[in-house]
Amino acid sequence: MLMLLALLPAARALRAPASARAHPTLRRASSVDLSFEAAAAPASTTVYAGLKDAVAQQAPAGVDAALWASLVDSVTPGDDGAAASTAYARDGALRRVVAAVLPDHCSRHNSPLRPHALASLVGANAGTEDAAVVCRLADGAAAAPAAAAVARAFPLYDAKKGKDDGAPRTVRVAFEDAGGAPVADERTLRAAAVAAARSCLLYTSDAADDTPCVDLGG
Repeated sequence: MLMLLALLPAARALRAPASARAHPTLRRASSVDLSFEAAAAPASTTVYAGLKDAVAQQAPAGVDAALWASLVDSVTPGDDGAAASTAYARDGALRRVVAAVLPDHCSRHNSPLRPHALASLVGANAGTEDAAVVCRLADGAAAAPAAAAVARAFPLYDAKKGKDDGAPRTVRVAFEDAGGAPVADERTLRAAAVAAARSCLLYTSDAADDTPCVDLGG
């Protein structure tokens, strides 16, 4: 009981900052704006992430259905997930679409969302220009933890000294159910923004940064 009482102040500190409650957009790093949208807008790279059946369920706009089915089928997710990509033309521009398939199985001690794989696949495949990420979820209620996982793909902190963050870019995140229908209610999008803003609290003692505690110094 005493331990629970001691944790109450920390729990109160997890409330979303006013800025996150006001608008579902946050600055993740000097070069990345992460926002949560009702639907995925065309981007240089679009990553569709989810379990294999959900990703394959509906082809992205502008992508041939047979090509998409074949692309998703070629992915063997293994224990950590895997991805395959292809290029296609839309609105007079060459774009890249990625099928990021989460592992079929996960430990009973892990989240059914497979956040470790989601963060890794998004970070490895989102490219360096404006991008979109579409999380296809079996349950729309999983949008907030999915948002936290995606946010960890674009950390605030980087241990590489003097690293060039590149040109500013925007990463827009949308959520769909397993059938490809948008999960776009305002409550879901705000919950996603708050979860992403607070994802750094899992690793650090400072809510304004996700610097590992070991690198904070003293």
